[in-house]
Amino acid sequence: MHLRQELTAVARALALWQQWQAEPSAAPFCAALLADVADAKTRVLDLLTLRYGETIRTARRSLASGEGDKVAYALEILDTTLPQAIKATVWPLVQTMPPAERWAACPAPPLPSPLAQVARIIGRTAVGHKRVEPRLCALSHSTNPA
Repeated sequence: MHLRQELTAVARALALWQQWQAEPSAAPFCAALLADVADAKTRVLDLLTLRYGETIRTARRSLASGEGDKVAYALEILDTTLPQAIKATVWPLVQTMPPAERWAACPAPPLPSPLAQVARIIGRTAVGHKRVEPRLCALSHSTNPA
């Protein structure tokens, strides 16, 4: 996948999360969406590593540590390394913030149907993951949101 496609998928997942997060019965679906966003963060940093090399790999390791100083260092690396156009789209994904703020900071893509988004998540995670059952429940809920 290309960087733009990954970032569009993140924005779509966050938009769906925003739409469903207040619904208690949609909790598994929302958790699956946020897991998809976390996976996309890793893929985006992998793609940036291909272009910008070891500098981004260092930032990725620092972000993964979750330690305050290391995360700040990683953000500084990304701030000084990435061109403004890329940084503007990647920044909401790499910063530590609640999903609602991340959603507000992402550019708004066209929304797919909830069923298509859930089917993509299930199809991508069905092999080798134990979170499939809640995601299947989310599929049932997303097609009948009453």
